Amino acid sequence: MAAAVAVGTPAIVSRIARVAPESVTTAAVFGAGVVGASLVLAWAGEAAEEDLGQGLALAILAFIAVVPEYAVDLVLALRAGGNPERYAPLAAANTTGANRLLIGVGWALVAFIAISYMRRHRFPEAKALVLERDRAIEICFLAVASIYSLSIPVRYVLGAKQLNLFDSFVLVGIFGLYLFRLARGERVEHEFEGVGIASEIAALPARKRRRLIGAMMVFAGIVILASADPFAESLIQVGHRYGINEFLLIQWLAPLASEAPELIIACTFALRGRGQAGIGAVISSEVNQWTVLVGTLPIAYTISAFAHGRSGWALPLDGQQAAEFFLTGAQSLLAIAFIANLSIERWEAVLLFSLFALQFVFPQIQSRVAMAVVYLVLAAAVIVVVDRHRIGWRGRGARGAGGGS
Repeated sequence: MAAAVAVGTPAIVSRIARVAPESVTTAAVFGAGVVGASLVLAWAGEAAEEDLGQGLALAILAFIAVVPEYAVDLVLALRAGGNPERYAPLAAANTTGANRLLIGVGWALVAFIAISYMRRHRFPEAKALVLERDRAIEICFLAVASIYSLSIPVRYVLGAKQLNLFDSFVLVGIFGLYLFRLARGERVEHEFEGVGIASEIAALPARKRRRLIGAMMVFAGIVILASADPFAESLIQVGHRYGINEFLLIQWLAPLASEAPELIIACTFALRGRGQAGIGAVISSEVNQWTVLVGTLPIAYTISAFAHGRSGWALPLDGQQAAEFFLTGAQSLLAIAFIANLSIERWEAVLLFSLFALQFVFPQIQSRVAMAVVYLVLAAAVIVVVDRHRIGWRGRGARGAGGGS
């Protein structure tokens, strides 16, 4: 805990001292601050399960885990209001990069770790991680958001080269319906199963535990707010100074730091034999990102544009960003096709990661579009040809053994 706080504190000090975000060292300081705050958030959120129960705690955990990503992306969207030519592409790049990273690395890694744990400790012949039936709610809403996201590149081709307030209304509305559905559903509660720091915190007397958890969340929030703006700007300045493509830095390096909460939390669950909780956390986080994160970008841009005396109701997109949204939506649909029967096999996890890694080899717009088509064809093959019986929810997976509590 002390180490995580020590990593996060220099970001606050640097912000108070108004250190100019123009060097690799500055980028590292603020990036480390985001990672340190993410660790503190992860422990606080997991320990909160003692008071809230697993269902509600996981929902809250999924939301606070994406706070760093929200902070970085909204900073870019707000800056785009004053300088859309420079910052609008970066805001969209950060969003699409974060979503693809969470699925291509997060989902794949959690599933692979969870299945490996089952094979070592419980079911030697296990081939799949089976999800709880409640996960069908997240999968349904994620599917709706992913399908809607494909309208963004389609509209771009038709001439609407923007992400507008109507998109905000639809995507945030999907998230609102998602929360409403979760609130109405019955969640099965489990006894707290944490270990390590989270377990130590959960074992404290109730009053002391709650105060500590609250203090941890406040500290993490301060660090994230202090780090988001200079971290994003420092990456842009570093790219400009050293001739590195700032688009790639914002799309991949920034999300790598800001997505740390989801990856840390989910992989920790999987390593402890709680694969269902781990995959549930990353699925919930993906719902948050595809709806609220994408949906708030036009809102932030509009507010900033009017504050800068500009007339703008929609975040402008270029051809690169349209292709990125197309690829991101297609990747999401393939992942949904894999878990549509509430289970994910090891080969599917490996394929998700492999296709994600392949994106770095072919960064061109044409290659992005071609890969998106490959994702869509594979998704259709999985659903229609390979396993048509998966359409419709089941109480248990059809392809493998159970996956832990």
